[in-house]
Amino acid sequence: MLPTAEDDAVCLTDVLVSCLAAVGIPRVENRAGIPPSGSVVLVVVDGLGSHNLARAHGHARFLNSSHHLRSDILTVFPSTTASALASLMTGVEPVQHGIVGYRIRDPKTGRVFNQLGELHQAPPQWMRVPTLAERIGSVADIHIVGRSKFAQSPLTSMIYAGATYTSAESFSERFHVAASLAQQRGRVIVVYVSELDSLAHTFGVDSSEWIAELEELDSCVRDARSHMPDGARIVITADHGVIDVPASQHSIFTNRDLVAGVSDIGGEPRCLQLFLDEGADVARIVAAWSSFVGESADVMTRDHALAYGLFRKAGNLDPSILERIGEVLVLARTDTVFYDGNAANTRAQRMIGQHGACSRSEMTIPLIVVN
Repeated sequence: MLPTAEDDAVCLTDVLVSCLAAVGIPRVENRAGIPPSGSVVLVVVDGLGSHNLARAHGHARFLNSSHHLRSDILTVFPSTTASALASLMTGVEPVQHGIVGYRIRDPKTGRVFNQLGELHQAPPQWMRVPTLAERIGSVADIHIVGRSKFAQSPLTSMIYAGATYTSAESFSERFHVAASLAQQRGRVIVVYVSELDSLAHTFGVDSSEWIAELEELDSCVRDARSHMPDGARIVITADHGVIDVPASQHSIFTNRDLVAGVSDIGGEPRCLQLFLDEGADVARIVAAWSSFVGESADVMTRDHALAYGLFRKAGNLDPSILERIGEVLVLARTDTVFYDGNAANTRAQRMIGQHGACSRSEMTIPLIVVN
């Protein structure tokens, strides 16, 4: 299991805040050390962890160039897109904003729904803190450039509230729009790149399809640098890393004893969150799962995970947010995933690229300041 980060370690929650400080927004802290800039184009590449980028060094020579100012930082836990993007845009951890996983539970209704495509089911004020754009919108000018298919999604409306969203499809179109927006000093423009994560899920990060898309992105970032206005700066980061888990390494559970007392299974295949029936024997469930997973995963209660520091800044938390987290967590340690063999829908089992747990491959992300 990944050791918990020190409180002073730079994390994904610091990145947008630091970009705002770099363009001169007062009273925000530049913990990531972004150099002073007229404007910043922050490229957020979904699924491009530090280890993914390093492994593909020969296919991303510009992004891997030693000429850039670069460091490895940590994403948030769970290492999943909705949690991470919400943390980027709010500057706080998932246990503070409330998007505490991929599939999580509404304590009031008991309904478990995913945070990417089903947020229309969420009650009002589901995200419990305002975005950075909302908090400092009177002095900050934040723009989002992403694909049109995301423009009207409930997640976009929630995490980008207060920012201006501009649709652009290809990499080159997104960077062209970003360069135009960066003409105005004091702006931070977030360019969201979703394609690599989608290809990783379908084909894996070692696939020719994923490599080709990384090469295209690398070329577009290199070209974008020469089209940026004077004083504008490009910064690149990610939301999480990805590991490939072929079907031969899946851990399929069919033992009814494992789900006895479990009302629903949330989280991700590498980070299951077990939501329990009222009065369920938690100790028995932990013991049963521990026996099943052996050395391949850590099984712990929600309270244990909080005490261990997986969720980091977990003091004085809203109890209703804590209740969104499964009472028992199953965290993969090896390159495996956990699937319910009795589930009617097995479509998710076709995914190759996986994330959600707290291995270094999933948690360590790059922070690159392009020179």
